[in-house]
Amino acid sequence: MRYISTTVLCLKYINIFTMSLDDFNFKGQYDSESDSLLKEFYIPALSESVLYKRIAGYFSSNSLAIAARGISDFVSNGGSIQLIANVVLSEDDQDTIKRAILQKEQEILFELETMDDALKKGHLRLLAWLLKNERLEIKIAKMNNGLEHQKIGIFEDANENIVLFNGSDNETINGWLHNHESFHVFCSWIDDFTRHLEPDIISFQKLWDNERDRVTVYDVSDAFKEGLIKSAPSNDAEFETLSNEMYHKLREEYSKESDENIASSSSKKLYPFQSNAIEEFKSNNYRHFYEMATGTGKTFTSVHALKELVENVLNSFTVILVPLIDLQEQWIVELENAGFSDIQIIGGPRSPSDWEYIFNQNLLDYIEGEVSNIIYVAVYDSFFSKLAAKMKNIDNLFIIVDEAHNLSTNQLQKMPSNATYRLGLSATPEKHDEIESMSILNYFLSEDQTPFKYTIEDAINAGFLSRYYYYPIFTFLEDDEFSRYTDYSKRIAVLQNLEPIDKEALKIALRERSLIIKKAEHKTIKLKEMISSNDYDFSNSVVYCGQGKYGDTDQSLIDVVTKAFGNEDYIVSTYTSNTENRHIVLEKFKQGFYDVLVAIKCFDEGIDVPQLDKIYIMSSDRLLRQTVQRRGRVLRVCKETGKQFAHIYDMIVLPSQNYGDLNSAHTLIQNEMYRVNEYNRLAENCSENSVNVSKFIKDNYSLDLSLDTISENEMEDLIHEYC
Repeated sequence: MRYISTTVLCLKYINIFTMSLDDFNFKGQYDSESDSLLKEFYIPALSESVLYKRIAGYFSSNSLAIAARGISDFVSNGGSIQLIANVVLSEDDQDTIKRAILQKEQEILFELETMDDALKKGHLRLLAWLLKNERLEIKIAKMNNGLEHQKIGIFEDANENIVLFNGSDNETINGWLHNHESFHVFCSWIDDFTRHLEPDIISFQKLWDNERDRVTVYDVSDAFKEGLIKSAPSNDAEFETLSNEMYHKLREEYSKESDENIASSSSKKLYPFQSNAIEEFKSNNYRHFYEMATGTGKTFTSVHALKELVENVLNSFTVILVPLIDLQEQWIVELENAGFSDIQIIGGPRSPSDWEYIFNQNLLDYIEGEVSNIIYVAVYDSFFSKLAAKMKNIDNLFIIVDEAHNLSTNQLQKMPSNATYRLGLSATPEKHDEIESMSILNYFLSEDQTPFKYTIEDAINAGFLSRYYYYPIFTFLEDDEFSRYTDYSKRIAVLQNLEPIDKEALKIALRERSLIIKKAEHKTIKLKEMISSNDYDFSNSVVYCGQGKYGDTDQSLIDVVTKAFGNEDYIVSTYTSNTENRHIVLEKFKQGFYDVLVAIKCFDEGIDVPQLDKIYIMSSDRLLRQTVQRRGRVLRVCKETGKQFAHIYDMIVLPSQNYGDLNSAHTLIQNEMYRVNEYNRLAENCSENSVNVSKFIKDNYSLDLSLDTISENEMEDLIHEYC
């Protein structure tokens, strides 16, 4: 038996005491286009670590060879690796791992001082050495449907400093050297540990311990016994090609449940109501507005409407507008599934820096007849700031606007008036201002034309959306909060009676009064009680939170709500417009790594998570649109999980126990009951809620309000009267 030399043992202690991870000035993000991922990050981090935890969608032992210096120091430090990979491994790696498992008791004659040369000559020998010397432990993650495709790495040094990276790169030679990859880096001595590092660390441990519902994790020996390991090509370039193919296959799996869940792959057929929508679009000279409930296939139907136009109109230039980057990706998937290719992108991370040059070239080719059909998918902001002015002289222009209710008055004025063909999409085109709502519809519809409607009630009855239970949860304003609410109510009454009405002042007063309700402190107190109680399950849920500060503190409300889960066994992430890599957070939530997403408004529209079965509402607008959108998020049918019912928990804000102004108290109750009525009318427990809520309101506020007897029109009248 040969032993590690004294020199190497000394090197281990020199490394520990002279350098550590916090001595490096790691960047917050690395991008292979401008950074050397290997030299600037991977090797330095390995060199000073004693533990490397890695979730790699794909692993190949050749990644060990290209990091020779880092691995040598890592082993010198006494380092060990915990690796979770998916089921695809090269045949060479499979053979090496099998031999290491079978021959684990045998000693390996491998001299550590010559490791660099050995690495360069044979990465398979290093793989065997690491396995047999118990420096590398491999587990295989098999998803119930799809592939484990996360990429997280966690380095820890002897001083317990932690560096965590989360991004696109696999543990392969191409991942570290050749592909265009990027990832974000968080350091325990710089970044907020609870917010930026702890969720991924806990996620890794739960996966390592096989505590996830949608993923089963096997020791590599058991994975071989179960016949789970699949062979990848031994050629590294082919391996990376397979990686990309498998990723797109996984994305297609998700897209089968994607925006509109009913149908998103070319193999699926249109439902009769979707075919009717397309026929109406054609018969109205390719102009329409689809007012279809979330989950009923707006995107899928619209893509097939586009196919009809392309097949029947000689030339067309299509621009699809989306309010969010998340929706942009979903549209691209739907278009690709329908057979469209060469889809151009404006806005978002995938938008080319030379988009203007490309657009001008495409437009020239279109005008000169070199190409007959062009498709752009553009984010609102980018379109109106960069592209709208270039639309004026395009023949056969087709404009599709997703979530069209988001169009502002200013944006609507910039919409191209020369668009021959137009299609607007929204589950609820209602806006606060009825004139604005009509202006949006009028842009898309011909005279006397009405929108095509398919309601949430239609979808539930037809089985396209799941049935649900609704749970109103009573919370109360503090005395000082209700006093401020009363003051604003009186101010609003005065402003409404002015002639002429000061619309801006009225708008501000209404907004400020609404914020008192959205930020009511008792909501957070109630949430904490619910989290610590055994009566509520927050796994696989979204908590809708308000914006701004919490009470009189400097803490943001969303941070307070997120931290409320800290003492319980829930892994939580925020999901807001400021959340970095939102798509990664969303994918991790879909895979079950996050139990709870604390979201603000950007989770209202277009986000596709069929697995979601619970929402907790702490903040709401009074618009019908928001109730429809949020209900649509949680009602999507999910065959994979066998979801039978969804559950909606809604915090209802009522006047303080010592309310003095009866009119203000009734105004607040009426406003809240409008939302309660809308959620409750289609709920499985509708009758029970009606009795309980009506009794509580009558007993405590002397207001006789039966939810069973209030129609939608009556509620609309009430809301206009009191607001």
